[in-house]
Amino acid sequence: MRRADLLPDESWSEDSLINGLTLEELIDSLSDPLDREIFDRYYSKDESQAEIGQNMGITQQAVAKRLKKIEGHLQEGFKRGK
Repeated sequence: MRRADLLPDESWSEDSLINGLTLEELIDSLSDPLDREIFDRYYSKDESQAEIGQNMGITQQAVAKRLKKIEGHLQEGFKRGK
């Protein structure tokens, strides 16, 4: 998983990154299964947004919008120190 792609700056809680458990908890907290699948395909399987869209029957723009929402959810979780 390319966790470094999720780390925008030094403001994230260092404690949140210990052994990746918090990241996994935040991913699991995504309420929409489609969001979890998109996250997995993009960050774990290194599929492009276009590939994800084509394979899931949605546009690349829809994938980009969902990824932005997902990343915001994860960033907020880290800032809260979950």
